[in-house]
Amino acid sequence: MSLVIVRVFREMKGSFKFQGTAFFINENTLITAKHVVENPVKQGYKIYVSDTSSGGGKLHILSEDIEFCDRDIAILKTRRKFPIEEVAFTDLELESQIQIKGYHNENGTINSSYHTVSGYVNHEHTYELHSHITNGFSGSPIIFKDKVFGIATAVHRKDNITYMIPISECAEQLKKHKITVKKIYPFIGLQAFNQSNSHFFFGRSTEIQSLLKQLDKDNLIAIVGDSGSGKSSLVKAGIIPHYLEKNNDTKSVIRFKTIEMRPAENPFDELIAVVSKICHELQLSPRDTDYYKNKIEPNNPKAVRAVFQELFKAQKTYLLFYIDQFEELFTLSKEPYQEPFIALLLYLYNNQLSHLKIQILFTIRLDSYHFENKYDAFYTIVEQGKYRLKLMKDQALEDCVVEPLVLGGIERNKAKEFSDEILIDMDENQDSSLTLLQIALTQTWHHKKEDNTLFDAYKETKKIRGALDKLATDTMTSLVNNNELVFESIFMRLMKFGDNNTKVRRRRLADKEEFSKEEWEIVKKLASLLDANGNVTISPDSKGGRLLLIHGKETDNHDDGKQMVELVHESLLTQWKVYEKWINNVANQIALKRFHELVINKTKEHKRKEASFLMGSDLNKGLSLLKSDYKRFLSEDEIAYVEGSLKARKKSKWVKVFVVLSVIIMLGIALLFYTKWDYEKNREVREFSTLVQNYQRSNNLMSKRKLIADAFHYPKQSKKLKKYIQALDFYNQLIMISANDKDLEILKYRLYSIYNKGNIFMELKQNSKSIKTYNHLILLFKNNKDKEIIKYIAMSYGQLAWLYILKKNYKKSLILSKKGGLLKKNYYWIDINLAHAYLLLNQNINLAKKIYLKYADHEEDILNDFKNMKKYNIETLYFKEIKTHIRIYNGKDNNKTNINFTNSSNV
Repeated sequence: MSLVIVRVFREMKGSFKFQGTAFFINENTLITAKHVVENPVKQGYKIYVSDTSSGGGKLHILSEDIEFCDRDIAILKTRRKFPIEEVAFTDLELESQIQIKGYHNENGTINSSYHTVSGYVNHEHTYELHSHITNGFSGSPIIFKDKVFGIATAVHRKDNITYMIPISECAEQLKKHKITVKKIYPFIGLQAFNQSNSHFFFGRSTEIQSLLKQLDKDNLIAIVGDSGSGKSSLVKAGIIPHYLEKNNDTKSVIRFKTIEMRPAENPFDELIAVVSKICHELQLSPRDTDYYKNKIEPNNPKAVRAVFQELFKAQKTYLLFYIDQFEELFTLSKEPYQEPFIALLLYLYNNQLSHLKIQILFTIRLDSYHFENKYDAFYTIVEQGKYRLKLMKDQALEDCVVEPLVLGGIERNKAKEFSDEILIDMDENQDSSLTLLQIALTQTWHHKKEDNTLFDAYKETKKIRGALDKLATDTMTSLVNNNELVFESIFMRLMKFGDNNTKVRRRRLADKEEFSKEEWEIVKKLASLLDANGNVTISPDSKGGRLLLIHGKETDNHDDGKQMVELVHESLLTQWKVYEKWINNVANQIALKRFHELVINKTKEHKRKEASFLMGSDLNKGLSLLKSDYKRFLSEDEIAYVEGSLKARKKSKWVKVFVVLSVIIMLGIALLFYTKWDYEKNREVREFSTLVQNYQRSNNLMSKRKLIADAFHYPKQSKKLKKYIQALDFYNQLIMISANDKDLEILKYRLYSIYNKGNIFMELKQNSKSIKTYNHLILLFKNNKDKEIIKYIAMSYGQLAWLYILKKNYKKSLILSKKGGLLKKNYYWIDINLAHAYLLLNQNINLAKKIYLKYADHEEDILNDFKNMKKYNIETLYFKEIKTHIRIYNGKDNNKTNINFTNSSNV
């Protein structure tokens, strides 16, 4: 805050007498206490501007340039302007820590002192400080949270009290000079509380303390609660401010930081925006910012953690990662981003750093909590740290009504009387949420005038049950001059019919490109309270309210699609009667409404060249949209898309005859080729079947050996040609016909068939079937002493070891690798699987490294294993090291770093 504080002198007979302090509130206006300049003198007053950046020196204020307010406040006007920023004003509450800055004598030193607000005299609208100031401080600014609140006016030395008056007391006089003083608005309507208005947040002290204690021991907490229970407010206005207060502990070496996001359509895009904001706060260059932003991508949680590690490396940090409305991950986010984001949270939770502790906190609606069940590992951790937020009751509800009213200047006994009545209405309406209570309180406060009571204003706002309806209707009326059709078009686009035709917010947020320019101007007004020229259309004390939220940044391109819109709260769907009327008007057109959602998506995809025109039954449904009165809800682009689909259909008709003739000719040619192909295909099947039948008929052992050997060639050829289904069928037949033969040679073909079946399942990534097949092979042949059969049993153990690595069961893999190694020594890929298992279990690391070097000539196979494991999110820091050492060992790297392993022949 750039605040210029000055000394005030009175000129008398050529000498100057020090009177007190004043301060600039804009480029040519100062404020001081009235008694500092109350006695008029012809010569006027001279003030000394203490801030050299604003010009410095002496300034003469004439008596006619002084305006006295009703209270002990005076406004001084200067004849010249100074390069001074306009001062921001604020509110405060009892027990606030404030600062007074001013002069207590005529020398040029500004003095500063800190005080606690200890009392409030309601009928005088005067605040008391627990300590008194010295002479000269009269007229000094009272500073709270870097903003000006009021003016120091008087002291009571005996009681050790200083009195101060809020600047709002001279608001009317300041308006004449085009200076606006902020009024107190203790209620927030449809929005959630946040850090800036946290001093008006009451009723959740028990929950705040419980969650702060839980954060001391848990690094992942899910706050689960009903819609309208105040989950977001609890975190933003309760948990986060208290969490950041820990930075005030001068003895602590830990810095506490918070970041906040919502999943939206792409949680990784939202995370990029968070990183960009952090980079801006750290004053990083655009190049460095882009570097960190580009590191944020799905399926690379390690890189994301590295970004946070780098950004917060200056000091040991506890980072609270808050995700608001976590249910959006399952209802709004695109499916390809859901699992990777869960994987990222799990990785951050499981891989904490010594200097960076990331604590994850998210809020989620109770009716969406079941979505997490399909992510077992994540759900298990969430269940351990779940915090069930219950609805406010009794004293807590009373606090969230009474305490803000007291801060707003209402006497406590009157606030209590009002609270008793409004909470009776809450009890009568069991479905009333905190959101509806806040709307009723907000509207009551806005409608309250000096000549009426809270009770009168409350009745005027239609009480809890009708407050939201009145707010939304008044807003619509004030903005569109009763042009209800524009509003209807906007709001119908933001809802959908869910299961059982329930009314819900659209799953995918509406893009800016879906609205006409006229509609978008109204959307902006409803979302930001500003019109296109930046003028306030809905002031805090007006009858209107914010009904929409816009996500994303404004750009010059109307069709950029980067901004998205949603209802500010789902309560609008059920509590706003006009909205209900619009929805009921299309109740018999639900099918059209649902198809409209398809047209919305198809239109956008077609513009991006990701989708074709509508065809067939979809086009017929699209034409039904255009022919019905529902057409009024379609955008110009959507209408053009459906009409373009119809033109494309008509254009295609002239070629249909040619296409039909071409098809007939092509079918003939295709039939000829198909006949030949089918004959070749069936020839393989016929030949194989003949061999199988001859085998089954034969009683000659030598003949049967030759027949099964010949038949075995066919599934091998089918597998080579990637005809996996045919190959599996052939192998199954060979396994079946050889089941009762005891001859060793025939038995081996059964062994080969089972083993090759397992390999095919592996290629098809049907790992469960592979595991079952190899286990079956081991069980059938485990007692056989033939070397060839033992070799295949060992290889089956090796394959199983690899499959269990992919299942992340490294202990099982280690056991299987050892079993395979005992049966078949020095079989390179079985030993390599053993090395993998050691690394991933962080056991016998040196032995593992020796194994890798022993088989360094199989470098390509080892690196392919690392690559495949990475696809399954299996990584260890050793992989990179092993890769480097193998390259050095093979002479592919000129790095002369010594490899501190014993000779590989000793393995």
